Amino acid sequence: MPDFASFVPVENPPLSDWQFGYDWPFRPGAGIGYCTWVSVPDRIRCYTAFLNTPYLSTLTVEKVWTDPSGSGATPSGPATVQVTNSRTGAIFTFTCPPAPLGQVVTCGFVRGDLQANDPLTATETPPAQWQPVSSLGPHYVSTTSSDPNFSCQRVGSNAFACTLRIVNQYRPPWQLTIRKRWLDALGNDFFGPPTTLVVTVDGQQVEVSCPSGFSPVSCAILTFPSRPSQLSVEEPNPPDGWTVIGGTGDWSNADCPASGCTVTVRNQLRDLVITVSKVWYAPSPPGSPATLTLETPGGTVALTCQGTANPDSCAPAPVTVPDWAHNRGPITVREETMPPGWSPWRGFGIWDGSTATPIGGGGPVQTYSVGPGWILFGNNLLILVSNRADRCSPEDKTCSPTGEPPAGIWLEFTKLWAGSQPPGQDATVQVTLWPNGHPYHQEFTLTCPGTASPATCSPRVFVPIWSDDQWHDFVLTITELSGPRGWIPTQGFGSYDFPAFLELLGCPDPDTCDMPKTCYIDKENGEVVHCVVTLANQFVPTTPPPPGGGNPPAGGSPPPTGGSPPAGGNPPSSGSPPPPAGNPPAPANPPASQPPAPAGQPAGQAPAAGSPGREAVTSRPPAQDLDSASLQSVSDQNTSQAQSAQGTVQLLPKTGHGRLRPPWWVALALAALPTLSGLVFALHAHSRRRPPLQRRF
Repeated sequence: MPDFASFVPVENPPLSDWQFGYDWPFRPGAGIGYCTWVSVPDRIRCYTAFLNTPYLSTLTVEKVWTDPSGSGATPSGPATVQVTNSRTGAIFTFTCPPAPLGQVVTCGFVRGDLQANDPLTATETPPAQWQPVSSLGPHYVSTTSSDPNFSCQRVGSNAFACTLRIVNQYRPPWQLTIRKRWLDALGNDFFGPPTTLVVTVDGQQVEVSCPSGFSPVSCAILTFPSRPSQLSVEEPNPPDGWTVIGGTGDWSNADCPASGCTVTVRNQLRDLVITVSKVWYAPSPPGSPATLTLETPGGTVALTCQGTANPDSCAPAPVTVPDWAHNRGPITVREETMPPGWSPWRGFGIWDGSTATPIGGGGPVQTYSVGPGWILFGNNLLILVSNRADRCSPEDKTCSPTGEPPAGIWLEFTKLWAGSQPPGQDATVQVTLWPNGHPYHQEFTLTCPGTASPATCSPRVFVPIWSDDQWHDFVLTITELSGPRGWIPTQGFGSYDFPAFLELLGCPDPDTCDMPKTCYIDKENGEVVHCVVTLANQFVPTTPPPPGGGNPPAGGSPPPTGGSPPAGGNPPSSGSPPPPAGNPPAPANPPASQPPAPAGQPAGQAPAAGSPGREAVTSRPPAQDLDSASLQSVSDQNTSQAQSAQGTVQLLPKTGHGRLRPPWWVALALAALPTLSGLVFALHAHSRRRPPLQRRF
């Protein structure tokens, strides 16, 4: 070493829990260091010393093991914890041993250079499935920490004693179960093709293959040591004709059990495919076309049925309603033009787009009836409409494609003329089956003789039984169009839904009614069912108009003597000759406050129980009760009845049959009457039970 050389001693590195040393003169009177000759003049030895003092700041790490699931698991080994002071770069290492659950154990204690606001961040390597659930930092050295698992106390002017507690929780391996659901046009499970899903887990993509099969389909179960912090599921390329309606997206914050999540990706058939066909109920098709209008949420399409085949395909076909899965709505079919001599029969109407009835024997793939002649399978809607020749009648075997007359019930109408001798003039009655616009809608005009009481009206009315669902919207409406002057409809007129129709036949309680009072079996003519409906009119004397026209005398005074009754009117006594035929005007409405009494009964006295004026049958919604012996005119009654029938709005189909059980219908069927099978089925449809006889039909 040359003369006058200088050197700087360095302590590197110091111990972690001791501060850097300071030069210290250990010999009295000497400087911070001294030198002596070892060999003069070429070797010299120099001495110096360091004084180290311990750090006053300390850090203690504690550990708590927990298992909220109560599985009984215990840590399989220790956990290693490292705490880094970001200001100094110092790293403190601790080892936390296994311990009983819930017990606080000390992992270690160190002294170090900790000053106010130093950021301390912990990392941990725990045993498998024991994840830290308390915060690992950064924690800032301060006496005001808000974290209950980290606290510091001041132990000097700038020294702190800090404690960090780390809580670990047992978590079993986390599983992600991935499934697929394939849905038909109604949103019910269906059969689907294979597809591929992409699962992104903490930035890593995993492709998951889902096989074809009936919904729901199990695709895969992915297992992770713990729940991923980022998780998403996507189906980038759905199969042709399918659209994703749910299950994809970000699942990172999904509320899942501790053991894992189940993700179900739902696909639905995207479009609705409609095919319309026509059946001509006749020995041969007409040979000329019919045109239909098909209304859908995607627009309106004009269809043409050529009329050259039976069944007949209607073009264009098929008609596709795009994106039905997101744009569902009603489907309407109506007939615009048809060949001469033909009329609509079945299949025309509206489907609301959601109501459906399963048909067939069930199974993994279900077929649905959405109306008479409307069948839905998957996303294929098959609509069968039909026309019949105007000459077709229930007795005509061409009414049925099988060559046999349809099953049904004959309704026979009988007219009672009460309160006086029969008027001698006929009445005209209109009978309507099902509301206007319904596929089964029919109208009949009957003539009821006025020469006898009771009198049989003609023709009879045939109620066909095509299927069990026809009774959903059944409405029978009976209206008197014209009749003798002074004879007010009092019984049997009005509108009847299906339960009220049963009451009209004399079966107010089907649970206790063994046989309808008005029905019988005609075994001589093929065991046909006949039911008699009684219609009653009450004679109410009216004041004839004065000779020469004008208003009748006030106060109800009698007509001038010597005057003859008006044409078509009823004479005041039974000995007068019958009125001539014709259709007289409806009687004027007397005051409603005091109805006149029937003939032979004092004024102001109520009719006795069982008299024609009291034998009203109460109909049920949607019809009006028009069976009271009111004094409104026949024309007014017809108007209100017609308005009631026109105001009935029907969807095809309407759900619900009513809560009825049919002991008398079953008894009737057991009497060798297969024609009532549809009616029996309708009565049992609420519970979907079948009577034992049903299998014979």
